[in-house]
Amino acid sequence: MTNQKAIRVLIVALIVFTMFVVHALVQRRDAVRRDQCFQALRAIEGAKEQYAIEHGGEAPPTIDALIPRYLPAPPVCPSGGTYLLGDLQTGVVCSIAAHMHAWP
Repeated sequence: MTNQKAIRVLIVALIVFTMFVVHALVQRRDAVRRDQCFQALRAIEGAKEQYAIEHGGEAPPTIDALIPRYLPAPPVCPSGGTYLLGDLQTGVVCSIAAHMHAWP
């Protein structure tokens, strides 16, 4: 009977430990995706500025107008969000709320 209690305690401890590990892995995955999205946002913003310089201060009408001259390929949010280009006074934004970036 004592062995059964010890096994139960061990199983519960392993389950709790597994829950913590899984939670940490999910948080890390989300952080990596957020960082990749920020990199894409910065690349789009730079391409948007370069487009405006070469087009007399006009903002690009769509992200597609930046490809392939200013961006090598269409940017993709790793979490499935979509990018909103905005005008020259606003920064590019992602539709995923956690991917918001405060532009200077």
